[in-house]
Amino acid sequence: MTEIQWCCPWCGHDQIAKMVTWTSPGAHMQKGVGKYPGLQMAVNWIICQNPDCREVAMCAWIDQVEVDILSHHARETNRERLQSWQLWPESKARPWPDYIPEEVRSSYEQACYCEERAPAASATMARRALHEILKDFCGAKGKKLAEDIEKLRKQVREGSGPDGVPPETVDRLHQLREMGNIGAHLDRGTNEVIIDIEGEEPRILIEMIELLVEQWYIQREQRRSLNRRFDDMFKNKQNQITAPVGEVESE
Repeated sequence: MTEIQWCCPWCGHDQIAKMVTWTSPGAHMQKGVGKYPGLQMAVNWIICQNPDCREVAMCAWIDQVEVDILSHHARETNRERLQSWQLWPESKARPWPDYIPEEVRSSYEQACYCEERAPAASATMARRALHEILKDFCGAKGKKLAEDIEKLRKQVREGSGPDGVPPETVDRLHQLREMGNIGAHLDRGTNEVIIDIEGEEPRILIEMIELLVEQWYIQREQRRSLNRRFDDMFKNKQNQITAPVGEVESE
């Protein structure tokens, strides 16, 4: 049992959770499986610690392992992750509140769903989510994403950008846009080689979208909520100050 920093995909609650690993006895570090020196399959599950949720998230993985063939029992000496699958829920998409536009949530959820199944498609959907964010949050109206990003960069540089948009985040938007194009475009070099999206790249793009939503939408809503509470508190204090003495004492 291992403790990890984890965000529940069901309720979005950040927490320190305990990950339990169950390894199928029939596939536990088997030696000489086909072309592999050894294979191991396992299922992990995590129980959400949020008392209002308590859902279970499950994933599976298969590793190539090198085992000690001189031992009576297979003993791992090296390990390489071959594939992993998100079993339940089907993706790692974070649940977002309703004030996040449906178009943004839909593109983001598709990017998460395709993350392991079709990495290039995941990057493309992350790019679409970015465009939807710019159109909604920043009022971008250009047909090309590059033009909208340049316009936002100019606004932020001149101090007229949307509230809550830091310059350092804008600097990453062009890179995210380019990564979203990679699956469909050829490298313009001599050999015109297709560049694949691989490894952790889809996850990094998805986390960039999550960062934008957190910094732009969620923090804006938190500021608005806090301002409303502060205004109500201030008005209440003003009413107490301006009320006749007898009325204040009678309270």
